[in-house]
Amino acid sequence: MTKSKEATKPLNEDSKGTILQAARQLFSEKGFAATSISQIAKVAGINQSLIYHYFENKAALWKEVKAQSIAGFEYDEQSGFLSVLECEKFDDFVNEFIRSRFEFFEQNPDIRRLVNWQSLEADQNALWGACDNSTNRIYDKLQTFKLEGQISKEVDIHHLMILLFANSLNYFTYMKRFPSHDCEKGKEQFVSLVARGIIAAVMVDRP
Repeated sequence: MTKSKEATKPLNEDSKGTILQAARQLFSEKGFAATSISQIAKVAGINQSLIYHYFENKAALWKEVKAQSIAGFEYDEQSGFLSVLECEKFDDFVNEFIRSRFEFFEQNPDIRRLVNWQSLEADQNALWGACDNSTNRIYDKLQTFKLEGQISKEVDIHHLMILLFANSLNYFTYMKRFPSHDCEKGKEQFVSLVARGIIAAVMVDRP
């Protein structure tokens, strides 16, 4: 029996990249639950078994898609939102964090869709992935600000993180309800309002 071209396709990074590209397209369009391995294989133009050479299961593929999607941005020294870890003042940290995440979601609508799809999954924790370990570094930074007295001791850091991570994404979710909204002017004002609101709510008043 003659093997199909897909089955004999060499195992290389090009094959893996093709799989990831197809998976990213389908995951962003249909979400995790509604996307099957067979659908990804069809779009990628490869045999389904080849996917399992690189990825243990669909969840592992989802995690890799997310990791590759945000890794370059996270660790970009100039624009990545992890560059805010260098900030020594809490107000600078908040302004830069909100701005950089807003710009990232603005430039990557498919990532917005991935995050929104993931929020609908019954077991979200299974899909977070190693890329989300960056949240631990953000948490540690906020704890440092709190220990330094820059953040009120009454503030729950987990609640603060929810505010920081959620607001930029929510802008793009709800702005479609206002078709007459001046998006270009609204972006800067939104970032400013969110940052100022968080800073005013949690910073310790200075004499």
